[in-house]
Amino acid sequence: MSASSHLSPVTREGLAGQILQALPEAVFLVDPESLTVFEINSAVVRLTGYSKDDILDHSLTDIFPSLNRRLITDVLQAGADAAVTDPSELIQLRTNTDQVVALSVSGAILEAAGQSIGMITVRPANRTTIPADDAFTRKESSVFAHSASVLLERAGLASFSGSRSSDIVTCSESMAKLFNLPSDQDITFAALAERIHPEDRADAQALWSGILSGGEACQSRLRLCGTGSEIQYLHWAASLLNEDGSADVILVIIRDDTETVRLKKIEAEYKASTAKLEQVFLALEGFAWECESATGVFTYVSSRAEEMLGYPTSDWIGDADFFPSIIHPEDRESALGYCKEETAAGADHTMTYRMIVADGSIKWVRDIVHLGRNEEGVVTHLRGLIIDISDNRRLREELDQTEERFRRLFDESPIALFEMDWSEIRNRLHEISNSGVTELRAWLDEHPQEVAHLSRLGRITAVNRGALEMFEASSIEDFSGNIGNLMQQDSLLAFKEHLLARINGQ
Repeated sequence: MSASSHLSPVTREGLAGQILQALPEAVFLVDPESLTVFEINSAVVRLTGYSKDDILDHSLTDIFPSLNRRLITDVLQAGADAAVTDPSELIQLRTNTDQVVALSVSGAILEAAGQSIGMITVRPANRTTIPADDAFTRKESSVFAHSASVLLERAGLASFSGSRSSDIVTCSESMAKLFNLPSDQDITFAALAERIHPEDRADAQALWSGILSGGEACQSRLRLCGTGSEIQYLHWAASLLNEDGSADVILVIIRDDTETVRLKKIEAEYKASTAKLEQVFLALEGFAWECESATGVFTYVSSRAEEMLGYPTSDWIGDADFFPSIIHPEDRESALGYCKEETAAGADHTMTYRMIVADGSIKWVRDIVHLGRNEEGVVTHLRGLIIDISDNRRLREELDQTEERFRRLFDESPIALFEMDWSEIRNRLHEISNSGVTELRAWLDEHPQEVAHLSRLGRITAVNRGALEMFEASSIEDFSGNIGNLMQQDSLLAFKEHLLARINGQ
């Protein structure tokens, strides 16, 4: 027997798959006469330990050697829900691990799309709670929608059913509760639609009208108006259960997807934030990373790491030895040791060290490290940003080299050279100007003592060997810190002209 020969597309895809996989109990769909299995849910695999291929197209008696075939056949042929409650009738299962498990079993005949399908449900038995006074308890049920509703309730799904011949729909308890409707009164689809978000009511009506007229299985997502401003997101799946037109029973299964929508929104916001951070990392010429504090195993590294250092991001993840291996050998011990010490002290920190690029070249980086803690304040992760500072480092080295060349030229020049700070002279000239003096030359001619005062404000910060020899001095201290002590009267006149020229931009 083919595993799909008994199921029509509407029954199989629109309903059976959703019901079967949602149930926590092990469910077998079988041929009522031969008890050959043609569909199971995932709970069967968990219970028996056998694969789906090991079970399909085999009889239940192959799987349960102690199965009372007469009992099960009698239950199924009766066309009613039934449960084995007599301990003497319990079946036993020998799993693929040779463990023997006692099971209780229930069964029902389901009428779907003009076909008779046997459904057997088994679950581990609790002998202390099973009554021994009756071999069967029966609950009459002639409509598959009722059986499906019960199963869906147990699976945590809301549902309602209706037909082409009536405006009244039958709601499950969870459906009535979800839509805040009385469960003991007749409910119309129009009453359900009133609870749907105004913007989605037309879609809901179109969905219902479509299944009434065309009979095609369909699904959609609709919003439900909750209390206050709360919105719930519901997934609707509608199926016509009787394709031969005998009853035209319609079953609508509803799943609350509010939490799923919320999580997807959070995920989208997270991805957007991550994308923005990636742009920041690109602008900074760096990349972000995260690792476990206890093991040093990297759990995340942004994509810019591969562009910056040449190693695939997959090389970083899960390998505690990779990161230390690409730190320059001369910096490795000091960088890792410093990070360990600061982490033990509970302090964020910054390190500068060299890294080995995949092509063998060297890059200087600045690593900014932040400690990640759990709710108890214990450090669990390290998160950081590694920035390429090679260009800045190179410019600094070039500047240091330039300064060194200048210093040698300054020191070794045979001409007397002074390095001076003119800031105090500039401040005094601003005071004079702010006091209302507009003609500085005329004012200095009238106040010759001011020129001498200005000369003493110029501070000598460095002298070369030529200056020491010219003035027969042993060190810069011999100049008393200012140039005024070096000037005679004619030098002060030259100094005044120099000041006036600088003020005029010469």
